[in-house]
Amino acid sequence: MEMLLIDEKVQNKAVFRVADHTVTVSFSWNSELSVLRDCPIPFDEDSFRFHSYEEFQA
Repeated sequence: MEMLLIDEKVQNKAVFRVADHTVTVSFSWNSELSVLRDCPIPFDEDSFRFHSYEEFQA
């Protein structure tokens, strides 16, 4: 998985590669997350971890 980080000033940050990836996920300041229902492509929910902007600064 690869994640493109956008900082609080909407500037692109470095891409952090945490493992071999098949998917890239990115969020912006106005992204809205919602519950996914009846997903046609199954995936293991335990494969995802979300961290805040502040956690990546540590």
